Amino acid sequence: MVILPATEADLQAVIELVAQGRAALARQGVDQWQDGYPSPETVRRDLLRGDGRIVRIDGAAAAYAAFFFDGEPAYDRIEEGGWAAEGPYVAVHRLVVGERFVRRGVAAALLREAAREALVRGIRSFRIDTHPDNGPMRALLVREGFACRGKVRYEAVRLAYEKPIFG
Repeated sequence: MVILPATEADLQAVIELVAQGRAALARQGVDQWQDGYPSPETVRRDLLRGDGRIVRIDGAAAAYAAFFFDGEPAYDRIEEGGWAAEGPYVAVHRLVVGERFVRRGVAAALLREAAREALVRGIRSFRIDTHPDNGPMRALLVREGFACRGKVRYEAVRLAYEKPIFG
């Protein structure tokens, strides 16, 4: 397993991963990503900004996520709780694992890579959110040491998680 910066050459592979993730969420009865988000344009923007990361296993595209080190505006307005840490943080969005690679530790590896990259930048806080009905993601976050800190809003309410990053 290797985690690399995603490039425009990875766009079609990422779009396919997103389609697989969207279908998996639909099978679970979760309405997250069922409205066309993330769009190919959103993913392309990730790639052009250098925010995308792709996981390859034996050369195959196995997973994708976007890492943000410059803040997330939705996180400025947390409800029914609050963030534990002040200051800069890494945020991860659009985390998706291809159907052939689920339950192999790929998502956890992406989260750990985001934390590693944050530490290199001197960032010691990690924030992420997910749909309230996305049980697998919520379980992953708890396993990885995140605590639910409240709710944030995009087009709908999302559960907001945070964890400190130790060096």
